[in-house]
Amino acid sequence: MRKAADDHLKKMEMEYKRKGHDKQQINFCDKTIQDHVEAITLIDQELVYIAVSRSKRMISVQLKYDGYGICDVNVEYVVDYNESWVSTVSLR
Repeated sequence: MRKAADDHLKKMEMEYKRKGHDKQQINFCDKTIQDHVEAITLIDQELVYIAVSRSKRMISVQLKYDGYGICDVNVEYVVDYNESWVSTVSLR
């Protein structure tokens, strides 16, 4: 049983490396989100709101711990930034 668990973790580690993921951070399928997070607020342990500087949008992201790291499950548009906003510092 220990070998099966070790094999599974090695498989997950290889999959993360293949996707360019890091188990120490939230991993997004869309890397343009991950690379342009401007502000983030935790709603609960499975939901965050994120301000994305590149698209000038606020999005909600449902998260899932897959036994190795945290990945996005569902990303939904919430609202566009106001055109006059230079950046978003906080979502509180």
